[in-house]
Amino acid sequence: MSKNCHSTIPEVVYQNTYKLSPDDADRFCARNIQQIIYSVLESTLRDKEYDAKRFANLGTQMADQIKERVKASGLTRYKLVAYVNIVQNIGEGFQLVSRCLWDPEVDNFASATYESKTFSAVGSLYAIYYE
Repeated sequence: MSKNCHSTIPEVVYQNTYKLSPDDADRFCARNIQQIIYSVLESTLRDKEYDAKRFANLGTQMADQIKERVKASGLTRYKLVAYVNIVQNIGEGFQLVSRCLWDPEVDNFASATYESKTFSAVGSLYAIYYE
């Protein structure tokens, strides 16, 4: 975008706080986030049967809802990555694996699993602190 050279509104310049770690009250609490994730999974998937067509976009919608609820809980200064995997229960096992490059002092994750007779869903949220 180009600036209007006749603008009378001064540009606001924010200074970096140089805050390298969160306050104790603002730290990521995996237990609280896990409850949020499970709540979203359970409320969305309760009484549903597995249907690949219907579940195609449901994982993305639940991941967005998890991020919104975590942000609304007051978690600030974190970049959030959420995802939900839904798999059909047909007598086979499955494993989810992830790797992250982060600072273990301030970055964290939480996950929760919801299971029904016809499917299992795993929701995960990664929180990466930024200044």
